[in-house]
Parts: sequence; C-alpha cells; structure tokens
Amino acid sequence: MAAPEQEAPPAPPLPILRQDLRILEGPLSQDGDKSWLIQDLISHKYHALGTRGFLLLSQWQAVPAPDFLEIINQHASPKFDQQDIEEMCEFLYAQKLTIIPPGLDTDKLAEQEDAANPTFMSQILHKYIFFRIPIFRPQRFLNAAYPYIAPLYSRAFSVVIMVLGLIGFWFALEQWDVFKSTFLHFLTFEGLIYYGLTLLVLKAIHELGHAFMATRFGTKVPIIGVAFLLMFPILYTDTTDAHRLKNRREKVLIDGAGMLAELCIACLALFAWSFLPDGTLRSVAFFTATTSWGLSLMVNLNPFMRFDGYYLASDLFGQRNLQDRSFALGRWYMRETLFGLGDKIPVIGTRRERFWLILYAYGTWIYRFFLFIGIAILVHALFPKAIGIFLFVIEILFFIVKPIFSELLIWWRLRMDILKTRRFITTCAAILALCGILFLPWQQTVNAPALLRPAVQTELYTQNAGKVEQVFVANGDVLKRGQLIAVLTSEDLAHNKAKSQMRIHLLRAQLARRAADLQDRRAGDVLARALKKEQATLSGIEALQANLQIRAPHDGRLVELNPNLHTGRYINPDFKIAHLIDTSEMEILSFVSDTQLARIKPGAPLTFIADDLLASPNKALKAHVNFIAPTGEEFLNEPVFSSDYSGPIAVKPPQEGRSKPVTSITRIKARPQTAHHTSRALRGVVQITASSQSPAKAIWRRIKQVLIRETDF
Repeated sequence: MAAPEQEAPPAPPLPILRQDLRILEGPLSQDGDKSWLIQDLISHKYHALGTRGFLLLSQWQAVPAPDFLEIINQHASPKFDQQDIEEMCEFLYAQKLTIIPPGLDTDKLAEQEDAANPTFMSQILHKYIFFRIPIFRPQRFLNAAYPYIAPLYSRAFSVVIMVLGLIGFWFALEQWDVFKSTFLHFLTFEGLIYYGLTLLVLKAIHELGHAFMATRFGTKVPIIGVAFLLMFPILYTDTTDAHRLKNRREKVLIDGAGMLAELCIACLALFAWSFLPDGTLRSVAFFTATTSWGLSLMVNLNPFMRFDGYYLASDLFGQRNLQDRSFALGRWYMRETLFGLGDKIPVIGTRRERFWLILYAYGTWIYRFFLFIGIAILVHALFPKAIGIFLFVIEILFFIVKPIFSELLIWWRLRMDILKTRRFITTCAAILALCGILFLPWQQTVNAPALLRPAVQTELYTQNAGKVEQVFVANGDVLKRGQLIAVLTSEDLAHNKAKSQMRIHLLRAQLARRAADLQDRRAGDVLARALKKEQATLSGIEALQANLQIRAPHDGRLVELNPNLHTGRYINPDFKIAHLIDTSEMEILSFVSDTQLARIKPGAPLTFIADDLLASPNKALKAHVNFIAPTGEEFLNEPVFSSDYSGPIAVKPPQEGRSKPVTSITRIKARPQTAHHTSRALRGVVQITASSQSPAKAIWRRIKQVLIRETDF
C-alpha cells in the first residue's frame, strides 16, 4: 500500500509594513522619471524608490508571495517575479521597515541584527576615529529666529556683501605687505587663544547656515551636535529631511549654505580689516577673511569624505547614495576587467554616468588608502609607543587589509565561474609578470645622492685673535704650500712677549752676578730652572705669533675669500678667512641608506652623474668605492645634502645647530678613474653596482628596519 503524499507546507506570508512609514513623492531623476521616498520617522531616514519599487509597495499585502504576485501582475507591465519579491523583502528586513519578520527567516534576522549591532571591539575601533554626540534640538529656535534671518537671503544683501568684499580686497591689495605680516600675531599665546575662539564661532555660523537654509525651504533640522574625528571636535547639522525636497537647486543650496555663510563673514571681515587699528581684533579679522575660509574650502569641498563636498556632488549631479552606487559599480568593473564574468551592471545609467561613477570610486579608494595610512601614522605618533603600535596595526588591518581580503573572498567564492572565462588566462599572465617584477632579483644598482669635490680642501681660520696688518692674496689666486696669505698682529701677544723677554734678561743678569751675591749664589739652581721655564714661555709666545702669519697648508686655489677680511679689522678664531682647494685630485662623497649598504662592497664600480650637466665636462664619471664608513652618520655635516637647503636627504629640525637624518645613512667615498677638474663642487647622483636584489626584498628590508626601530622600547 503506497504511503499518502505529504502536503507541502504553506508559504509564509509577506512581512507586514510598519504603520508609521510614509511614502512621499521625490524629485525627478536625471532621465525625467518620477521617484518616491520612504520616510522612516523613527530612525529619521529616507529610502529612495523607483517606479517599480513604488508600485510594489503601494500594493503590498501580508499574503503569501505567490498570491501577491497573482494580485499585482494583473495590472503590472512588465510583470513581477519571485526574485523581485525576495529582493524587496530583503531590503525591508535590512532597513527594519517591517513589524513581524516571517517565521522561517530567523537566521537572516539574527544575521542582520548582528550587523546592525557590532561587537564592543568593533565599535571601539570605529568610534575612536569618528563618533557623534547630539547637543540640542534646534527646530523651535530656528522657527523663532528665521523671520529675523530671512532678510539675509535677499538679493540686496547679496549685492551689499559683494560690494563690501570687493572694497576690502582692493584695500588689502594696497596694504599687501601689512596684510601678509598680520598673521604673525597668531604666533603668540594670546593670538592662539583668539584663533581658537574665532574658529569656534565661525564653525557655529557654518552649521547655522545649513540649518537656516533648510528651515527656509520647509525641512526640519532634528539635531545639531558635535562629531569627533580622531578626537578633534567638529560641529555637524542633521539635514536628512532635505532628501524629500523635489527641487535639486534647493538641496544644493542647503549643502553649500555653511560655506556661503562663511564667505559672507569673510567679506565683512576683509572690509573691517582695512579700518581696524593694529591689534587683536585686526588679526582676528585677518584670520576670518583668509585662513578660516581656506581651511573650510579644503575640508568641505572634498567629495571623497562625507562632508559638504560629498553632498554637493551627490545633489548637484542627482546621484543618490553616491558612494554606495559608485563602489558597487567600481567592484563590478574591476571583476569584469580582470575576469570578464559577464555579470549584470549593478547601476542603471548612461555610459557617461557610469564612467564618472567608476572614476569617483577609484579616486575615493586611493584617497582613503593614503588617508588611513596617514591616520595610522598620526595615531602612532599621538599615543604612547606601545599603544600607538597596537592602534597602528589595527588601523591598517581593519581599514586597508580587511576590505581587500573581503574582495578576495568574493573572488574565491566565484572561482569556478572565474576559471571558465577566457580573460582569466590573460589576468594570470599579468599577475605572473607582476610577481616576476617584484620577486626576481633584477635590481643591480643602488642610487644615492653624491657630491664631486676636491679630495684635499681646507677651511682657513686663525688660531688666535688679532688685527689684520696686511692681506697678500685675492679670491681665486693659485697658491703654493707655505705661501703667505695674511699677517695678523696681537697686542696681547706682543705685550706678553716683551714681559717674557724682560724676565729672561733679569734672570740672566741674576745668574751673571751670583758670584758676587751670596744669596744669588745659594739660589743658582732655582734661577736656572726659572730661566728655562721663561724661555719655554717665550718660545710658546713666538709660536703663537708665527701662527698669526696665515699660510697655505698645501697647494691649491683660494676660493671664498671672506670679503670682510681687510687691513685694520680684528678677527677671532671663529672668523673664516678663506677656503683652499686642491683641484688636482677629486673625490666623490655619497651617503647610502643602511638598508642598501649590505649590497655594496669595497672596490665596487660606480658612475657619477652631475645634476648640472652643463657644468660637468663628462656626463658620466666612472669611479670605484675606496671607503665605507664603519658606522652610520648620527648628524649630517654636509649642508648641501640637507632637505633644509633643498637637498635630497630628509633631516629632522636642527638641534644645537646640527641636522639629524630621518633615516639611517652611511658615508662612502670613491676616487674617479680619470682626471676631472672643476672650479666648484658638483652635486649629483651615483649609480653603484651592487649585488642583485628584488624589489620585494628591498621593501621587506625597509619594513624590517622600521619594525626593529619602532619595537625598541
């Protein structure tokens, strides 16, 4: 006897929509189609609907999906299918727009709840970077104050502001030097206090500009609060209600109202600056007219962050959810470019719109990559070292590695579809070529900044202070070793020499008459020792006087003769007289990063290329390494290499007049193989032949160096 067939369980009913939801008519899309908005009064959010989505929700009933499809398809064209119903249900669940979820979807509901309520650690990671604190509900104040603010939106006020701004700009041009120097007042402690107070007032006006413009067009402002970006406070205004406006121009004006308010204040401040007396108020007017406006533009006009610039771009071009749509399109384009999966385009629009959305997506990703790297470095610098390292690693893993890893997981889930495509082979070949470039040891040279200079050179100073009696040379003279350059005299040395000679004469006289004097005869040994001591003193004084004759220590050309060296001038040992160089033998001085030093051996060939090719008779000068310093350079004693003087080596702020390199470097020297003469030192670069290395190994060496340095507590 056959078992009776079991009836299939009845299909669950569709979810019941919340009764507090409102469906409002939205602005026309770019192609002229109507749009609608779901207003969620509880969460104060708006969700956009297209024509088919509106038709679906307008007929929504809590009946099983097959029955609902039969009802709605009686008048729908084109017809809806089961996938349309499932997508709408998923959207309603995700946005919590239903009253009771279907009984068979508890796992999905739990997953959505977990996504909406992240773990404590996840919240900490997000909120130490950015979080908001509502301060007050301003709607009653805005409604009461708007009648007094309304005249500011008139055309007459705009004209007055423009005229005052132009007058202030004209006066500022006439006093341009004074205008530039006004900023120096903010370098004082008092100036910084006024700077902070002015900035606070301006940002409050900025947010009120958004709020009053929203009130002007009949939308509500539920919250004005303060947000913290890396613990730095910034004010914000919730103008979400502006989404229901149909006129795109009105939404754009709300988005830009804060900057317009600051621009009006800047024009008034520029005009006031021309008439205010010197002092704090004038400096505040200067800051308001220039610096604050510039900072506001740089931050608020950035479309890659969710500030005014993002919403301006979104509303100006009629692109709702600009980042979400562009990111979805960017990911689709990347997968299609790499694998050619043939997936459906996730965003409907013209080819031109898709091009700009894709360009925006990749621009945002690149910007965020460097932004999060910068934030990680900043966090590492602000916090104690141990905490800073931990937060740095978490920042990189969470905001850079995690999104990349998530995309790779999607590729892994699509691996069977990817393997079937023809483009997969091309992509694999490109990846293998890239790996070859990264991991094959094809780098055989090390590039480093260098200086071609005379091997023998001396800076001439006097050992003792003295008066210049005569100068025998001129700048550029060729000298022989021992040739006289200048003669100095010292009254102190001459006086001490005369005193010493007198003592010697007296001691000799005492020794000569000791036979006649019993006391001198008994003190003969003491007098002899005193005479020898005084003679030694006289020899020392004469040696010091001989040093007052400045002579060339070696053959060479005299350069940089001090123009203040003239007869009758008193100079001290800190006074540089001249620079003597011997151009018969040259050397190449270079500084190599310690990460590359292990690849360089003594005797390694190198090529020097001067920055100024016109000043060098040889475009490429061959040489060999003949010296490698045993230790790194703690200080950079060659200013020509310093970044403070537009050199290639980055240095920290000078300490006690000495610059310290940011990264560890080591001094190396080389001698040219052929004779090369130049009247001055030449800066350039050297290409040193070194052991082979792959780019990946170079990157790893640099990372390892940083890790060792940063983990050294």
